Amino acid sequence: MSLYLYLLSVAGEEFTGMWIPIDGTDVHLLTRTNVVRNPITQDSWSGKGVTPDIAVPREEALAEALRKIRGREDTNMADSAGNTGDTSLHRRPPATTNMSGNISPGPFSPPFHFKGVNFVPLADRRAVEQVESFQVRDDDVFVSAYQKSGTTWVQQIVSLLSTEGDLSEVSKIPIVVRVPWLETMDMSGSGQPYPQLLKDAPSPRLMKTHMPYHMLPQQAREGKGKIIYCARNVKDVVVSWHKMREGLAHIPSGTFDENFQEFINPEQAVYGLWWDVVSEYWRHKDDDNMLFVKFEDLKRDLRGNVVKIANFLSETLSDQRIDEVTANCTFSAMKNNEATNLTRAEAFKDLATKEFEFIRKGKVGDWKNSLSPEQSKILDDIHRTKMAGVDLTFEFE
Repeated sequence: MSLYLYLLSVAGEEFTGMWIPIDGTDVHLLTRTNVVRNPITQDSWSGKGVTPDIAVPREEALAEALRKIRGREDTNMADSAGNTGDTSLHRRPPATTNMSGNISPGPFSPPFHFKGVNFVPLADRRAVEQVESFQVRDDDVFVSAYQKSGTTWVQQIVSLLSTEGDLSEVSKIPIVVRVPWLETMDMSGSGQPYPQLLKDAPSPRLMKTHMPYHMLPQQAREGKGKIIYCARNVKDVVVSWHKMREGLAHIPSGTFDENFQEFINPEQAVYGLWWDVVSEYWRHKDDDNMLFVKFEDLKRDLRGNVVKIANFLSETLSDQRIDEVTANCTFSAMKNNEATNLTRAEAFKDLATKEFEFIRKGKVGDWKNSLSPEQSKILDDIHRTKMAGVDLTFEFE
C-alpha cells in the first residue's frame, strides 16, 4: 500500500501542489504549477496535466517533504515516515468532494492544537484561525454537535427544510457540500479555508461545526445567525467515536480501551472533553439564536423535532412537506442516500475499511455492547462530578 504526502506552496493567488506517492525506493513527484485557486484537481490525481518524471531517493524526498509541510525543519522524521505503520502520516490517499458529487483527492492536515483545543486531521488550521472573525449573516445556520452526536442527522433536516423538502439536492449533492464543515478547507476542490470561501456564498448559508461554543464566530455568540446544537449521551458517543476512528484512514486509531482513555483525558480529547463542551452549549440554551436538541429526542419523536427545528428557523411548510422531510431523515433513508451516507459512494471505499459505516446504527443504548462495567462506571463517576449543578439529563437506553 502506498503512502501519500501532499505539498502545497502558495505565492499570491498561484498554487504549486504535488502529490507524492511513495512506492518502492524512489518517490515520484507529480507536479502541477500555476493552478490558480485550484491546487487539488481531479485531473491532477488521475495523471492528466502532471509531470511524473522526477524520481528522487525515498529518504531525501521524505525529508524535503516534511520540511515543507507546515514549515517543519525536522528531517529526523523521515525514517519514521517511511514506516507505513506510522500513524503520523496517512496510509491512503485522502479525498474531498466537488460540487458535482464526485470524490476527488485533497490533503488532510496532521492533528493540531489551537487555543487549548485538539483538532482532528480533517480540520484546517487556517480555517480554525479565521472562524472567530467570520462575518455572520442574519440567516446563517450553524449545526453544531460533539463528534458522533447526530451532526449529520441535523444537517440533513436543516438541508431539507431550506429547500422546502425538495429531494433533488439532498439526493445528488453530498452533504459535505450542502452543509460544509466550517473549520475545514473547501471540499469542492479550491483548497481555500471554508470561512474564506463562504464569504461570497449565497444565502442562506448552512454550516456544520464541532467547535466548542467559545470558539464559534464572535458574531454568532453575540446573537447573529442561528445555532442548532445536538447533544447525545456520552456512552453512545464514545463507542460511536471509536467505531469511526477504527474505520477511517485519516484518523489514527488504537484499541477501544486506548481510545476510551483518550476520550476522558482533558489533554487528549479531540475538541475538548464531552462534558465541558456540552455543558457550555447548554448554558446558552435560552439564547434567542440557540436551539438545543438531543439525539435521543430525535429518535423518539423525529417529526416533532423536525417541526421544532422548522419553527426555530422560521420555515413554514405544509404538513405534507413536513412528512416528506421526516421520511427522508429517518436513519434507513439516510443510510440508503449516497449523498448523505458517504460510505455508499464508490470512491469513499478507498478511504475506509469494508466494515466501516459513516451512518452506523443510530441506536440509543448500543454502548452496552462495547463498554465494560468498569468503563461504564468511570463515565458515570465523571458525569456525576462534571455535570453537578447542570440541569441537563440524558436517556442512556
